[in-house]
Amino acid sequence: MATNPEADRARLEVLEREIADLRARYLPDEVERRVQEETQRQPCPSCKKPMTPGIGSIHGTLTTFLVAGLSIEHLWFKLPGEQWERLLMESHEKRPAQLCEACDLVVLSVRSLPAAR
Repeated sequence: MATNPEADRARLEVLEREIADLRARYLPDEVERRVQEETQRQPCPSCKKPMTPGIGSIHGTLTTFLVAGLSIEHLWFKLPGEQWERLLMESHEKRPAQLCEACDLVVLSVRSLPAAR
């Protein structure tokens, strides 16, 4: 059976990206460490006090599982007057976020977390 080195390299790169994505999603300590390293404290757009970097995520709890069963949750955003919503996060996805503890404003990045190294 003949092999194609270029196709093998391309497939290997795809697999390495998939593995890095899975590590970023399922290794929370690594994700939290990377977010803290890569996220600068930003001033709150509302009150101008420093915001605390962290991770925004959507997931169920044991209580919701017992009451409603296994469900998939997504975070959506809809502009006023628009018909369609934009998907911001899928269930169990994690995104960089900032929390202002002074006024409870949360800023959530719509970009994915960087892949774990």
